[in-house]
Amino acid sequence: MSESETDDNIKSESSHASETDVEDDSEEETIEREAGQQAGTSHHNAEPPPKRDRPGYLHTKSGVKWSLNAPKPRDRRSQYIHKPAVKGNAVNAHAPIEAWSCLLSDDILEIIVKHTNEEIDRNIRDKQAKNIKINLSCHKHIDLIELKACIGLLYYAGMHKMIMSKTVNWWSVHSMPLFKATISHNRFTFILQNLRFDDKNTRPERKLVDRFANIREIWNLFISNCKDNYEPDSNCTIDEQLLSFRGRCSFKIHIPSKPDKYGIKIVSMNDAVTHYMINAMPYVDTIDRDQQEPVPSYYVRKLSEPIHNTERNITCDNWFMSYSLVESMGKNYNTTIVGTMKKNKREIPDRFKKIPANKSNVQFGYTNGKTLVSYNPKNKKIVLLLSSLHYTGKIDTETGKPEIVVFYNKTKGGTDTFDFKCHQYTVARKTFRWPLRLFYGMLDQASVNSFVLYNINEGNELMKRLKFMFELSLALVKPFLIRRLATPTLRLKLRNMIEDFLEAKDLPEDQEVRDFLADNKMPKQKRCGFCPSALDRKTYYKCLQCDMPMCREHVAKICCECSSVRPEQQI
Repeated sequence: MSESETDDNIKSESSHASETDVEDDSEEETIEREAGQQAGTSHHNAEPPPKRDRPGYLHTKSGVKWSLNAPKPRDRRSQYIHKPAVKGNAVNAHAPIEAWSCLLSDDILEIIVKHTNEEIDRNIRDKQAKNIKINLSCHKHIDLIELKACIGLLYYAGMHKMIMSKTVNWWSVHSMPLFKATISHNRFTFILQNLRFDDKNTRPERKLVDRFANIREIWNLFISNCKDNYEPDSNCTIDEQLLSFRGRCSFKIHIPSKPDKYGIKIVSMNDAVTHYMINAMPYVDTIDRDQQEPVPSYYVRKLSEPIHNTERNITCDNWFMSYSLVESMGKNYNTTIVGTMKKNKREIPDRFKKIPANKSNVQFGYTNGKTLVSYNPKNKKIVLLLSSLHYTGKIDTETGKPEIVVFYNKTKGGTDTFDFKCHQYTVARKTFRWPLRLFYGMLDQASVNSFVLYNINEGNELMKRLKFMFELSLALVKPFLIRRLATPTLRLKLRNMIEDFLEAKDLPEDQEVRDFLADNKMPKQKRCGFCPSALDRKTYYKCLQCDMPMCREHVAKICCECSSVRPEQQI
């Protein structure tokens, strides 16, 4: 069967039909001329009525009829021009830590502190039941300030590309002093091991209806903060983000096209200009949806809720795109969509799936305010795109490509660029606990989003990403450094190290023990009880509890032994 005999043949008039029409028109003119002569009226100068153009159409298996002729120009409703802007609490964010706190608020961190302390209590009870000795300096509750300090160290390590190395190397003599000044290595690893994000006692019941129950509570709060503090641009992108994970997870998937291959898929909507993550949903096996609605369409509809009825546009790839989705989003939510389509869709004419015989690289089809383009850039592969934003198909004068293709290439990278920025300075360490991997992903997403909030906020000086993360990490760590500086058993070496990271205004007024505490001074010098005897270090100062002589390196209100903390555990 020839190509002209397929279902999508152009339904134009044949040459035989044209000749018949001409003959019919001649007979009608003859009858009218005879009638005019009988009435005494001459029709010699009368012009024949104009013939109407009969446009060509392509029919598809689903019944959609595409016109090959562009619709007549008309006054299209003007699309509102939206510009990225901050709103909500982010309006008053004039420092990196303030922008970050708008997204990962204290409410979210308090939930983590609460459930982490519950896990620490369980850990202590298990060790006591097994008669395992407990390290009091490590096995204790965490608070909000210490949790922020640990997060700040993760950002600091990610900024310096140290996140994949062993944490013990962070505290080595060759590493950066901020880690030693902030917290001990044992305490840091103990906190990461015990991080929990939900109530473990009620988790089995919640997992029966939600596989994402381990971290659902703080995830919903985080996404709500992302939506409440940002006003997106006119164009948004919906695509997939893959969080690399090799452990056990019931909804772990494999995407060969992604760099990480295996992991947890997050379907997100990002700003096409700033790449800000506006909304996101984890891709789990079970979702609450109408059985008549395809899964990709469900994600597009749910993710785009913040921009419904705002005349914004969504750009997506062929996994999400369908003819029914474009119709539904335009009719019900006043939202346009531009995206690529798979060739197996029943709404696409067969002719558009093949390379044309005349070797033309562009074909356009039109129906009900939607434009379909079949683009053949190299005479080897057909690319199909559907748009409800473009009423007519035009060719870009600069690139020679269809305007729909140029627009798609310009707006499709919102999510991919956001994912690249998350990988650039990631805090994700290797773990076999998928909730912890999701939390690392949230930290990466919060750092990128807060960077966007800070830079687009009027009045803030533009800041580069590396400097932003440096100031953010120090701001998270500083409150814990100030508190640690007031520890009476802190060694002088650590005290000096901490002071290097603090400004003069952050230091306590009476920071030197000898300046405000004269009772620990002895009338005669004695050898330090902590230094080796071979050094023969003499000192005037002693411990207030045991009278142990302490040199300048070990001086404190009370010595380390009296506080039940060994000197090596101070760093």
